[in-house]
Amino acid sequence: MEYPDFKGEFAYPYDLYHHLARFPLQHVIPCSVLYDNDIKGGLLLTSPTADLKFFNINPPNFPEPNFKFRMLNIFEKAYAIEIHLIFTKDRLLKIHLDPTALQTIEFLKLCYETKMISFHYYCKSTNFFSSSITWLDDEHVQWFERNYKLAKNLSQQNDYLSICKALFYEMLRGERLYHYFENEMLDCFIREGSVIVKAIQ
Repeated sequence: MEYPDFKGEFAYPYDLYHHLARFPLQHVIPCSVLYDNDIKGGLLLTSPTADLKFFNINPPNFPEPNFKFRMLNIFEKAYAIEIHLIFTKDRLLKIHLDPTALQTIEFLKLCYETKMISFHYYCKSTNFFSSSITWLDDEHVQWFERNYKLAKNLSQQNDYLSICKALFYEMLRGERLYHYFENEMLDCFIREGSVIVKAIQ
């Protein structure tokens, strides 16, 4: 599939662009974006103003947090993905994803195939939007490949919410938690023939 020349820039799926305000706060939406004319896996984070200030995400300062990926399970019956964005030693954003959701599986596949991951921060009250992308090291790529294969074979009866509830009560003062947004009506991935938007204003 050929795209306009967006080299060095992000472009976004039409559904993602036109429905940003529909997503609830402090949630995460797996998606794909176009970067350097290639499709990359991404996560859209719907952030309140207070969280952006807490993590110091604002122009011209766009921090590049360290990250950690975990596949959690309870007796190999209930599974959840937890991603840590580590802004400072005492400021941590935790992201939870349902590994059995088709959008999560597609996100995992894109990240291990392209060896990159992108993050997109959106604040509805200020219409703030910022995107970042980074390479994954070999260890992270192996994690994505391994857990993509695992996620494809998990039962759809996965009790994802039970893990999330348990982890919520372990939150510390310097942590924020974003939950997976169950999204069946909108397709936030770029596909053959997709309409894409070059910039979000």
